[in-house]
Amino acid sequence: AGFLVNVSSSEANDGYVAHFMPPIGSFLYRARLFMMDDGAGNLKFGISKGSSSIVSWVATDFVYSQTYLIVIKYEYVGDATGDDDIVKLFVNPTINWPEPLNGDAENTDVADDIEIENFAVRQGGEAHIYQFDGLIIGTSWSDLVPVELVSFSASVNDNSVTLSWITATELNNSGFEVQRSNEAEVWENIGFVRGNGTTTEINYYSFTDENLLEGSYAYRLKQVDLDGTYEYSNIVNVDIITPIEFELSQNYPNPFNPSTTIKFSIPEGSQVNLKIYNSLGQEIKTLVNRFMETGVHTVNFNAVGLNSGMYFYRLDAGEFTQVRKMTLIK
Repeated sequence: AGFLVNVSSSEANDGYVAHFMPPIGSFLYRARLFMMDDGAGNLKFGISKGSSSIVSWVATDFVYSQTYLIVIKYEYVGDATGDDDIVKLFVNPTINWPEPLNGDAENTDVADDIEIENFAVRQGGEAHIYQFDGLIIGTSWSDLVPVELVSFSASVNDNSVTLSWITATELNNSGFEVQRSNEAEVWENIGFVRGNGTTTEINYYSFTDENLLEGSYAYRLKQVDLDGTYEYSNIVNVDIITPIEFELSQNYPNPFNPSTTIKFSIPEGSQVNLKIYNSLGQEIKTLVNRFMETGVHTVNFNAVGLNSGMYFYRLDAGEFTQVRKMTLIK
């Protein structure tokens, strides 16, 4: 069993908080997890095999109000004695292969072996306050996942792609490499988004890939842990379509204060000029004066320092010319 836990408070005599158990009705609780104060203000984790077993403690002291990954393992020995199965406790283990041979604490006391069917959580004492999240029950070390990616999607806005993803839990998460491919199995890194380390909070991420040419694109995330281990997300696919005509769109927002966005489309590579004029026809500012590739483009106009009133913006691209008006209200 693996889960995240954040302990806010406990006392030195608090009891166990989680355990494996056979079918409901039996009290043969095994692999009992203890989380308690050491009497000096430090948090300690320990494990016992049964109710009469001694508690084996992790040698390291831990701090309160920090999130830890806890893994409890019940290991079947498989001989005829019926009382020598082993329980192991891991705190913040590295979740990759091979599985660690030894736990941070182990207990091999003699106690009746059981067939596990349930896992239970309880309050260990009146002073025990903790958050418990992300429980995973499995029969293999590979069943434990360091980062739970809830969703990963892509949306197209003209010739830009915005990737959005959500995590429910994170463990030692350094961040996400954003990778793109427009050829089968040929991937390139196009950015990195920093993760949130270890957390049980829901986190929202996004990344925008801009100024793309027409074509089909695939995206994936490479989630990288602090120790360098990594895992890939699923793949999302999008298509960028070339505009079929020149167009200058209405700015948005309009009216505006103090900035607005101007969007225009060019179906072929062109020398582009985009300029701002006042109501008297005087040129105020040049926003674009360069060659631009085919596609849909956006430019931000900041009117700080200008007076309220009517303004005009003019697009010249090749032989195409169009003028629109916009209103600045302060």
